[in-house]
Amino acid sequence: MIRARMSTHLVLGDIQKAFFQIGVREGNRDAFRFLFNINGKEQHLRFTRVPFGGESRPFLLGATLNYHYDQQKEESQETVQALRENTHRDNLIQTGKKWRN
Repeated sequence: MIRARMSTHLVLGDIQKAFFQIGVREGNRDAFRFLFNINGKEQHLRFTRVPFGGESRPFLLGATLNYHYDQQKEESQETVQALRENTHRDNLIQTGKKWRN
């Protein structure tokens, strides 16, 4: 936030529904199992996406972003580095100065 207040130009971004875009592997879905009463019958259901309120959500999002950063081509490394340095969870805050021609 301090960088944002000291800069003349600011770019803000947000990954829409970032946490809900992270899928849970089928083998790990039992960790996100819950009971649900359907027509008087108790059924076990499992989340296929990272559920709201999960303690590990910020870690999983960070690991997912880092995985995708690592998959980028060599010519994109300057952009990838800028994203790594200026992204916090699902928010991007990029500052800069006005360029003169």
